[in-house]
Amino acid sequence: MRILGRSKRSQTKRLGVIGGLLVISLLIAVLGTPKLVAGAPNGNDRGVLILCFHEIGSAGLKAPSAQKALYLPPLAFEKIVRYLKQNGYTFMTLSQVHDQWASDKDLPNKTVAITFDDGYESVYTYALPIAKKYKVPFTDFIIAGDVNVPGHLTEEQLRDMLSTGLVEIGSHTFDHYNLKYLSREEQEKQISSSIQYLERILPGYKITSFALPYGQYNDETKEALAKYGITMDVTTQFGIAHKGDDWLLLPRVYINALPAYVYYRLGTEMITRRIENIMAGKLTGEADGPPACALFEDRFVNCDQVVSFVGGKAPYQVRVISRTPSVIPDLTLTTTKNYVLVPFSPTEELAKSSGTHYSFSFTVTDAKGAIINGQKEITLVSPLSVKFVNAPEEVYTTRNTVTFTVDTRSDTSSIADFFNKPTGYPPLIIQWLLDGKQIIPAKTLVDIGKETIDIPESGVHVVSVKVKDSMGQVATASKTVYITAPTPFWPDRHLFIRL
Repeated sequence: MRILGRSKRSQTKRLGVIGGLLVISLLIAVLGTPKLVAGAPNGNDRGVLILCFHEIGSAGLKAPSAQKALYLPPLAFEKIVRYLKQNGYTFMTLSQVHDQWASDKDLPNKTVAITFDDGYESVYTYALPIAKKYKVPFTDFIIAGDVNVPGHLTEEQLRDMLSTGLVEIGSHTFDHYNLKYLSREEQEKQISSSIQYLERILPGYKITSFALPYGQYNDETKEALAKYGITMDVTTQFGIAHKGDDWLLLPRVYINALPAYVYYRLGTEMITRRIENIMAGKLTGEADGPPACALFEDRFVNCDQVVSFVGGKAPYQVRVISRTPSVIPDLTLTTTKNYVLVPFSPTEELAKSSGTHYSFSFTVTDAKGAIINGQKEITLVSPLSVKFVNAPEEVYTTRNTVTFTVDTRSDTSSIADFFNKPTGYPPLIIQWLLDGKQIIPAKTLVDIGKETIDIPESGVHVVSVKVKDSMGQVATASKTVYITAPTPFWPDRHLFIRL
C-alpha cells in the first residue's frame, strides 16, 4: 500500500514506522495491551483463544515492513506450539469447538485454536511438519481463487493436509474481497463460489468454517454465511471466544511477527507471555477498527473504531483522547462491557478542511487499578480506481505482443492529499488477465504499472487488470485487442521469369 500525499521514498519510511508500531504494540502487550472482545464467559464456559497466523517463513530483507508483519519464523512457531503443549493447553480446530458447544459441552481448560489466513504454501512447508510432530490440529482459511497460484497451496497439497487428520479447511472467500463493501448478491457469490470450489477439489469434505477478509462485514454478511452452511466465522476482533458469543462473529488474537533481532534477544517469550496473560485473565486489549476508510461521494462512511479489552475486574474506567476532538470525540466513561465504541464518520468535506490523517490515544483502568493504554491512527483514502493510459479504447494490431500501462492515481483536485496520488490504501496488488485467465503472477503496484502481454493467437481478446488494496477494495479495467494476421506480400506475377 501507499500513503496518500507521500512520495515513494517517504512511503517506504512510513511502512517502516508501521512495522515499528507493530513491534511497540506487542511489547506493550507483554505487560498488558489494547484490542477487542466479543462477550463474557457464562458459568463454566472457559472459552477458546483463537490465534491468527498468516505465513511461516521469512519475507526477505527487502520486503516492506507491512508484509514482514505477516511472517513468523518456523523456529518461533515451533517454540510457541511446544510451549503451549508443555504447559497444559488443549488444541482444537474450529469445527471441533463447534461440536463441543453444539453438544452443550464445556471446553477443556486453556483451549486454543490455531488458525492460518490466506492459504499460503508456507503453511504446508513449515507449519504442517511441526503440527505433525506435536500432534496439534489447526484450521487453514483458503482464498479459493489463489489455489494453485505460486506462493499459495495447490489442490494436491490441500488434499495431503486433510489426509493427516490434523487440518481443517475453511473458506476465506474466493477473491479475498472486503465483504463490507459488497452488495448481498456479491457477498453470496464470494462465499458460495469459494465453498463450492473447495468442496469440489476436496471430495466428501464439508466447509463449515469461515474467516472474514480484513475482519469486516456489513448487516447482510451473517445471513449470507448462514445460507451456505457456515457455522463458525472468525473476525479480527480481539478477545477470547465464548459459547455465549455470536458464533458467526468470533474474536481472535493476531500474532504479529517481529524483526529477527527481537527473536534473537527474546525468543518467543513475548508472544507466549501475551497468551498467558490473556488466559490468566489479566487486563489486555487494543484499539480495533479499520486503519483506513475510503471516502465515497454518494455513500455514508462508517469508520467507527473500538477500544477492546479482556480480563481484569469490572467496572472499567475508559478515557479516549483525540487529536481532533471535533472529529473524533474525547470520551471519559465507566463501563462493565469489554469494549467502548469510538464513533468516526468522515466526509469529503472533512477531508477538504481537516486533512486525511487522524488519531486518538486511550487508557483503560480496571477496578483493581491495572492499566493498559495505546493509540490508533486512521487514514482517509480515495476509493480505489485503475485505468488504462496511452492506449485507444480498442487496440488493433498485427503483432502478438502488446504493451499496456495502467494508472491508479486520483484526478480528484478538491482534496489536496488525493490529487495525483494513488487511490486506495497501500500496498496495492495487481493481476493481469488475458480472456479472464491470470497470465502473470500477482505483484505489488505503487501507482503506475506497465506490462508486455503475449497473445499467441489471432482474433479478438480482452486484456484486463484487477487491482486490490489492503482494505479489500477492488478495481478493474479492460481493453479489447484485435489481432489480425499480417497481409502477405506476393510479388506481381509478371515479375517472375521463366527459366
